[in-house]
Amino acid sequence: MQKPPPTTSRGGVWTQNFTQGPQSSASFRGCSARGKRQSAKEHRGGGLLVAKSYRQDAGSSALFETCSAKVGGGASVKDFSQEGPQSCVNFTGCRATDGGGLVAESYHQAIGTSADFENCTAERGEGGGLYTTMLDGRGSMHFRACGARAGGGLSTSELDGNGSMRFETCRAEAGGGINVRPGGRVQHGGSLEFQACNASFTGGGLYSSAGPGEPYTSEFVSPAAPETLFEDVKFGAALKAHGTS
Repeated sequence: MQKPPPTTSRGGVWTQNFTQGPQSSASFRGCSARGKRQSAKEHRGGGLLVAKSYRQDAGSSALFETCSAKVGGGASVKDFSQEGPQSCVNFTGCRATDGGGLVAESYHQAIGTSADFENCTAERGEGGGLYTTMLDGRGSMHFRACGARAGGGLSTSELDGNGSMRFETCRAEAGGGINVRPGGRVQHGGSLEFQACNASFTGGGLYSSAGPGEPYTSEFVSPAAPETLFEDVKFGAALKAHGTS
């Protein structure tokens, strides 16, 4: 009897650009890009792999549920992911090595948008919910019960925008809610809320560190009326900013 061929799933959808029209919806459920004989590209984006950009037009919605990959369990976007006005996206139960829910070079939210990451996991890497280089959040983002080695909810180099971000019961070794990578910058003018987040090493809510030999360049800018709340944050300081001397 011949052995069945190994699984070589390439995930749900592979495309150069992915654009959702106004009031449209898209769903990706139970998709996987983890086949043993796949190329590096094919290990990315369990539900959606985009070679360039992902755009959501006004009023559109997207759901990524229980999808998995090596990088970007729900979706992997090479360039930028952009949410238009009144659009929403939800990542639930997705997992990967890096970016359990979404990996994107940059992530942009318009005012009135929402993004939810729940029970997403970066199994051995960063960004349980979202892994990105630059996040410009002007809507609302909610990370719940996400986990990673660093940045249980979010791992980023730059955090901008004036929207609201909430991290609830997220966990990591460093940065239970947010991990800001070496040389990073935080200039967020909205609200940041950390509730019952957990870090086994340091930075129960937020952790930022400059690497060996690098100057500490992370910048925390207080806007006119910010709101940063740490509630029941455990193991290590709620906010840990660590540089080299």
